[in-house]
Amino acid sequence: MNPGGSGLPIDINARNFALDDTLTLSPSLLLNFRYGFIRQWVSRNPPLLGLDLTTLGFPKEYNEQVGVRALPSFMPSGFRAIQQRGTDYIRRGDLTHTLQSSATKVLTHHTLKVGGDFRQILLNELEPIIEQGEFFFDTRFTSSDPLGTNATSGHSIASLLLGLPSAGDIDIVPPISVSYRYFGG
Repeated sequence: MNPGGSGLPIDINARNFALDDTLTLSPSLLLNFRYGFIRQWVSRNPPLLGLDLTTLGFPKEYNEQVGVRALPSFMPSGFRAIQQRGTDYIRRGDLTHTLQSSATKVLTHHTLKVGGDFRQILLNELEPIIEQGEFFFDTRFTSSDPLGTNATSGHSIASLLLGLPSAGDIDIVPPISVSYRYFGG
């Protein structure tokens, strides 16, 4: 299953590289060194990425300021959403460095081995929830009395078609970068 569960295709591209060297210092003493590097890139695009939002009737200022130009989420009450809210826009590049070493000493009746492990994991992630916008529509603006509640008049689809949302929001989240270090012995 894709992260976020939206059903949209997700691209995962990984590359890795490793070096391993064993030095024989004497017939009974070995040193081993290992280095590994992994780069993984994960991306997913929301529907209609690059959409000019002015073609949907949004103002030019909104089109210029929205974080991601893609199909916004339209949620009329009582109906299924047009473009569900979700984590459809993903840009994540992870880098992992590993360094391991060990020493092995062979004795008459025993073998002693000691070593260490160091890892640095760098996460570079952009995964906003609704950077393209989310708009809710209810019956209020199309009812006979928009200032009061009336259960028998108004329709959320009519509000959607007129472009009169009852609420909306945009999630502007800057990319984050996190580094983890691991030491083991």
